[in-house]
Amino acid sequence: MALVAAPFFAILFAIIQLGYRFFVAEALDTAVAEASRAIMTGQVQSNGAITTAEQFRDQVLCNTTNRLLPDFMDCSKLVVDVRQLSAFGDASFSTSATDLLTGAATTYSPGAKGSIIVARAAYPLPAVAPSLTGGGASMIGGELQYALLGVFVFRNEPF
Repeated sequence: MALVAAPFFAILFAIIQLGYRFFVAEALDTAVAEASRAIMTGQVQSNGAITTAEQFRDQVLCNTTNRLLPDFMDCSKLVVDVRQLSAFGDASFSTSATDLLTGAATTYSPGAKGSIIVARAAYPLPAVAPSLTGGGASMIGGELQYALLGVFVFRNEPF
């Protein structure tokens, strides 16, 4: 039993950790897609109170009455970047999720009707025993964390 228990519990812990990481990544993707619909339909552009990425995060993604992110995710750690593209093929970025979380410049440009937009949100998830789950963690803010990224690319509707 002693020989089998340690590897069994290590594998069990790794499965739980990976499952949680995939759950948070999916929640982030879903929240970015839902928030992007507000840009796509022109709701954000018609709201003069949303002019920065932080305001978009606080009023759309993390609104207290209609929060798109799960409650266990800390909205103050979420970094949002909304950019206008000239074509769908231009959607390549030199900034990764880790770069966004460590202070890379973000923009907020929701565009006008017919504009091509890419909305990205990065979230640092604390890494617990990353060696059991295959690594992938980075040093962010002095802590070992997984840099999760939610992305949604779309064309604004003719609002």
